Amino acid sequence: PPQPLIVEDGRFDILSTTIKYYPCCDSSHCAIEATKELVQENSIAPQEIDSITVGLRRISLNIVGEPRAKKQSVQTILDAQMSLPFCVAGAVLYEAPFLGIFSEQGLRDEHIRELAARVEAVHEAAYDNLPLNPFYQPARVKVGTRDGRVFEKTVEFYKGDPQRPLSDDDMTAKFRACTKGILVPAVADEIRRSVGRLEQSRNTLTLADLLAGGRS
Repeated sequence: PPQPLIVEDGRFDILSTTIKYYPCCDSSHCAIEATKELVQENSIAPQEIDSITVGLRRISLNIVGEPRAKKQSVQTILDAQMSLPFCVAGAVLYEAPFLGIFSEQGLRDEHIRELAARVEAVHEAAYDNLPLNPFYQPARVKVGTRDGRVFEKTVEFYKGDPQRPLSDDDMTAKFRACTKGILVPAVADEIRRSVGRLEQSRNTLTLADLLAGGRS
């Protein structure tokens, strides 16, 4: 007979689902966050950055960091989503969750291309011993500036990982970014509120109507 989808501690397994905050391969997510935090905490302007070096486990490096030349000079939107240099450069230059960079216009963005050329992923061998299930993908990031300063940060779990669930504000920000230009803003906000009340709702017809008729 069917069995409930729960894990050993009695929680529903769906509560352990990762929700991606950034619209790219999650092998880049910890690097994105570490880089953004270093830049913001130390007030580093993009033009001051001489290099960004990101240490990853081998399997993650193979996915988003190599071959280096191809990852630094992407040709398609999918290439961009699978490129750590492109994603990290975009994260420095634009506000999260930066959906707009994954577009034909984003591919031609000279500011992203120029900064991506200064981003390199390298092998952090110690991370290879971490579990694969769940899949740990930490990143050690070093940002070097043109005046010789070096800043370093490690992020072990990215925003949206079960260890760091998205907040309501994060979910709202991503929903608004994803629906911008597709749904009328007032309708998008009402959908968000309706979803938040879903467990108390007696039916979903109102939500279905909003989803069906709210296009801008």
